[in-house]
Amino acid sequence: MVKQPFSPKYGATVTIATAAGAANANLSANEHQVLVYNDATAAVFVRVKPSGNNADATVADMPIPSKGTRVITKDPQSQNILSVFSPGGAVGNVYGCPGEGYGGL
Repeated sequence: MVKQPFSPKYGATVTIATAAGAANANLSANEHQVLVYNDATAAVFVRVKPSGNNADATVADMPIPSKGTRVITKDPQSQNILSVFSPGGAVGNVYGCPGEGYGGL
């Protein structure tokens, strides 16, 4: 793991509008982390997955509370899809910003 504060890849942030069910967005392929910010009105669940993988995020994946952020480490060559599941009622967007490093330093 890169032991440094999170450094974003500017211009590569993806936006996923929340709706009942799962939605996906393609991430930049060369970064080891993605910072996920939930700007929706309720918690969502996220997963980072390889292209071609049909397993979308579910309530069994990582929860992110409303207005919460998480940095997720991923394989930069294979895990390039951000999947977001809204169990219903969440209104807003979830943002995925690829980069290097992690929060909490």
